[in-house]
Amino acid sequence: MGLELTGTNLTVSWPVGSAGFTLQSSTNFVPGNWVNVTSPAPQIVSNQWQIALPPAPNAGSVYYRLMK
Repeated sequence: MGLELTGTNLTVSWPVGSAGFTLQSSTNFVPGNWVNVTSPAPQIVSNQWQIALPPAPNAGSVYYRLMK
């Protein structure tokens, strides 16, 4: 998994060969609070899945993980 700042967006990427993985987000590490990131939808760019995420609302912390 890769992370890169693109302007004000956080771009998350992972190999296209990692089929079946979904990006999830949470504002804390409590089990059960993770939700699938569905917007924006991931795109394939240079043999990588990529999602460009806008800044978190309310300037709070957001954590991300890939789950299968």
